[in-house]
Amino acid sequence: MTAEVRSLERKRRRRKLLVVLRSVFLIGAAGGLVYLFYFSTTLTVKSVTIVGNYYAQASEIESAANISKGVQLARLDSDVIREHILHLAEIKAVEVRRAWPNEVILAVVERKPIAVTKVDNNWKYVSADGTVFGKSTAQPDGFVGVSASSSKTFSVAAKVAAGLPFWLRERVTSLRGITRDNVVITLDDGVEIRWGGSSQGSLKAQVLKALLGQRARIYDISVPDRPSITP
Repeated sequence: MTAEVRSLERKRRRRKLLVVLRSVFLIGAAGGLVYLFYFSTTLTVKSVTIVGNYYAQASEIESAANISKGVQLARLDSDVIREHILHLAEIKAVEVRRAWPNEVILAVVERKPIAVTKVDNNWKYVSADGTVFGKSTAQPDGFVGVSASSSKTFSVAAKVAAGLPFWLRERVTSLRGITRDNVVITLDDGVEIRWGGSSQGSLKAQVLKALLGQRARIYDISVPDRPSITP
C-alpha cells in the first residue's frame, strides 16, 4: 500500500469518525432538549397572566383554564385550554401564549354588550347574538333594556337592539320581543314603535325618522313600505 493510499484511507476513517461523532452529538442534544422541555422542572408553569378581560373576572378565567402550576409548558394543550375558557359567556375568543420560561398568558376577547336585561334581581349584559353575561346590581347607564317571551325571540330582540341608530337608541327605554316578528320599542316619552322582526333595520329606521315629525302614540313600521301611525 503506497503512502498516498494510506493517507486517503486515514482521511476516509477520520471523515467516518466525524460523521459518527456528529450523529452522537445530535442525538444527545435532541435527547437533552426533549428532557429539558418535557421532563425537567426548568420550563414549567409558575404563573398565569390574564389580559383583555373586563366583564369576566381573572379568577374565573384562570379557574376555567385549569392550568396546573408545575406542569411543563411544552405539555400544555392549548386547544383544550381554549375550549374550557370559551365556556364562559363573557369570552368570545382566546389565545393561549407560552411566555418562556415559566409563564402562560391568556389573551381574551370579550363579547361587546349592546343592551341589558333583568334576571331575577340583577342586570346582565346582552351581546348582539343574544348571549347574556356579566352582572350588575343596578341598571347600567347607556344600554337599552331588552326582554322577550322566549330564547329565540330574545335573540331577535337583541339583534334589533344592536342595529338601532344612535339617534334612536338614546331615546329607547325598553325593547320587548313578543314574537320573532313582533318586537316593540318604547321611547322615553311613552311612544310605542312596532318594529316587527330584525330584517330591514336600516330602512325601518329611515322610515321612522320621517314619521316622527307626525305626532302619534304608536308608529308601526313592521312593514316599512306600508307604515302606519295611531294618533
